Amino acid sequence: MEEPTTIDLTALEQPPAPEAHARTGRRVRRIMGIAAVGVAAFIGLFLLYLFGASRITEIRSQRLLLPEFRSLTQQGPASVPNWQPAPGQPVALLSIPSIGVQQIVVEGTSASELTRGPGHYPGSPLPGRAGNSVIAGRRSAFGGPFHSIGILQPGDTVEVATGQGAFTYTVASVGSVMPGQADVIGGSTTNQLTLVTSTPAYRASGRLVVVAKLTTAPAPGPAAIAPVVPQDQTGLTGEPGAAAPLLFWLEVLAAAGVAGVWYSRRISPRAARLLMTPIAVALLWAIFAMMARLLPATL
Repeated sequence: MEEPTTIDLTALEQPPAPEAHARTGRRVRRIMGIAAVGVAAFIGLFLLYLFGASRITEIRSQRLLLPEFRSLTQQGPASVPNWQPAPGQPVALLSIPSIGVQQIVVEGTSASELTRGPGHYPGSPLPGRAGNSVIAGRRSAFGGPFHSIGILQPGDTVEVATGQGAFTYTVASVGSVMPGQADVIGGSTTNQLTLVTSTPAYRASGRLVVVAKLTTAPAPGPAAIAPVVPQDQTGLTGEPGAAAPLLFWLEVLAAAGVAGVWYSRRISPRAARLLMTPIAVALLWAIFAMMARLLPATL
C-alpha cells in the first residue's frame, strides 16, 4: 500500500527569490530614471525656448508690425489727436541709439502683447503727449528688447516717432522700484517717458526704471487721466487665462505620444519617428508659448 503524498507547506511560505526582488527594483529604478530624464529635458527645452528660440516670435512680430504702423501713422487714424489705439495695435517707433534699440511699441502690456515687442501702458498718455507715458518691455525673454536699459546714463537720448510726429526725450534717472515702494506707472505733471522692465532679470519681483524728460513740445491729445491698470497689465504677473490652453496642448501632446507608440509597434519605428517628430516640435512650441504667458510679462 502506497503512502499518502505530503505537501511541504514551508516551501509555499518562503519569500520570493532574491532575483525577483532585484528585477523589480531595477525596473522601478529604470522607470524613475526615465521620468527624471524626461522632466529635466522638458525643463531644459523650455528654458532654451524662453531665452533663445522665443526671439523668433519677437522678430517676426516686429516685421509684421512695421507696415501696420506705417499705415496707421502716414495720414492715418494715429495722426489724429484724439486717436485711442486698440489693444495690440502699434503706437510708436522707439529708438535708443546708445544701446541699439529700435522697436515698434504696441498698445498693452500683458504677457501676450509683450511677446511682440515693448508695450504702452493702457491709460497713460501716448508717447509724445503731455504727462507720464509708460512703456514696458521684456528684459530676458523674447529677444529682451529692454535688456540693456539699465546701463543708460543721464543725458542719453531716447527718440519716439508716432502718427503725430517725432519727439526727443533725455534720460534723467535710472533706478529700481521694489515691492512696497511707490510705483512709477501713475500720472505725472511732468512730460516724461518712463521705461520699465523686470528686476532681478530672471525673477521680476521689482522694476528697473528709466525716466526720460521730453525736450520737445508735446503733441496735442486728450487730457491725461489717472490710469487704472488691470493686474495682468502691470508687467509683474502673467496671464492666468493661459492655464486652460496649456492643459489642452498637454493633453494633445500625450495623445500624440500614445499614437506614436502604437504606430511604432504596428507599422514601423522609423516611419513613426519621421511622422511624429515635427508634430512633437509643433506641440512643444505651443506648450512653451502658453507656459511663457504664465510668467511675469517683463521677464
